[in-house]
This record gives sequence, structure tokens and C-alpha cells, in this order.
Amino acid sequence: QDHAANAASDVFGANLFTGAFAKEGPGRFNPDYAVMAGDRIQIRLWGGFEFEGIVEVDPKGNVFLPHVGPVQVMGVRNDDLQKTVETSVRRIFRANVYSYASLAVAQPVRVFVGGFVGRPGLYNGTSMDSLLSYLDQAGGIDPERGSFLNVQVKRGDRIRATVNLHDFLLEGRIPLVQLAEGDVIFVLPRQSTVKVSGLVANAKRFEFSSERRTVADLIKIAKPKPSSTHVRVVRNSGDVTNTEYFPISQASRIELMNGDELDFTADKKPGTITVRVEGEHQS
Repeated sequence: QDHAANAASDVFGANLFTGAFAKEGPGRFNPDYAVMAGDRIQIRLWGGFEFEGIVEVDPKGNVFLPHVGPVQVMGVRNDDLQKTVETSVRRIFRANVYSYASLAVAQPVRVFVGGFVGRPGLYNGTSMDSLLSYLDQAGGIDPERGSFLNVQVKRGDRIRATVNLHDFLLEGRIPLVQLAEGDVIFVLPRQSTVKVSGLVANAKRFEFSSERRTVADLIKIAKPKPSSTHVRVVRNSGDVTNTEYFPISQASRIELMNGDELDFTADKKPGTITVRVEGEHQS
């Protein structure tokens, strides 16, 4: 139900969480992944001595190899794992023994997802799963209450990362945060929003921070169509709803306020107009 509601939502970014990230995929590890306790490593030795098996990194950060002993691998980059194991093996076997090491399975972890999400809770995954995967399992960010601009990753009282999902949606940028057992992904409250309609590619509700923002900033993500020339701004000021009309060329001068509704139009002179007359008149 959460995934279906997200797919139908008019909030920019809600369609991220429709179940695609929650699906389990094959294990893939980036070169900068740091080996952790509980990770499983595939080891092969051949030549004058042969061994093949999957060994687990113990709580002290070591893997134990026959005739070699403990090899410290905790914190070693995935890209350097082969070199680290090979160096340890060559201290014992000077020649005729060759080695190969690769990360087989990342450590399973349980991560808390809290704040303004569909289903706060404790979710299973691995230390290399993206925070998008855990958010998707939790039903995604609540489009009416949660912030897409301010998602925190916490470990204890320390904030390890703050993620802006608009960066991912618009520019494909997202930090790779290596998660551990007991980490918390926390979605903060939604900030100001504006609703956009009319001649734009992204007719959505957009969230923006409390900093000063103008229509020019909004244009970068709403993407008006080439035929669009003007923008109508409807603003609720207490008991009065004000409507203002500007050419797009003045977009940098129009400051946005929470709750604004913007309609991008093509201002062309109509051939005929229709006028409705109400009130005290003869006919």
C-alpha cells in the first residue's frame, strides 16, 4: 500500500520508493568498501600448498589461514584485500604458493529506520546496502510529513552523514555510507513546499529549505517547457489569497514562500474572451 501510494503521489521524489530498492540483488562491492567483522572472505591457496574455503572475519578483525595463522583484514579496502592476504602468505611460503582473496558475503546487519517514514522499525540487510534500500523497506519517506532534503545516518549520538535525495534525483549523486549493526536512518520533518503546475516537465510538489529561494531556483528542477513565458503565483496571506503574474524573465526577483502555488503559462493574446458578470445588474 505504501509503495502504491508513493507511485501515485504528486510529491517530487516519492516515486523513488515503490519497492525497486527493497528487492534483494546480487552482492556487489565497491573498491572502497572497508572489511568489517562478520564479513566472509573467499580464500584460495595453490601450488606447494593447497587450500580453498570461505573464512569469516572474527571480532578481532582477523581471518585464520592454515599454516599462515591470523591475518588482520578489518578496515582493509576491498580493492586492497588481495594484496593484504598475499603479503601475509608470502611471509610463510617464500615461493611456489600462490593466493587469491575476494569478499564473498558482506556482514548482515540490522538498521533502525525512524522519523517520518511509512513504517518505522528495525530492518535487515547488509553493511553495503544503500540507505535507499532500508528506506524502501520502511515504506519510503512520508510524502506529507517527511523531508527529502534532510535524511540523517546516525551511529549513537554522532551524525555520520546527511543526505539530500534531490541530489540523487537531479544529479545522480548519493554518498556511499557503510552501515553497521544498530545504525539509525532518521528522516527529519518536511520543510517548506510549493506546488507547480502548467507548462512544466515536472508538475509536482517540491520541498525547499528555509533559506531564501526564488522562482529561478525552482525553474532548475521544475523544467518549464519552451512555450512557457509567464508564471502565476497564488499565495495565501492569512484571510486573503493573492494572485500575482510575472514574466519568467523576472523569476530571480520572485521570492518563494511556504504553500505557494505556481502555474507556468504561455501568455498569448486570445482571439475572443468570455466575461462572467455577477452581482446587482439588470440582466
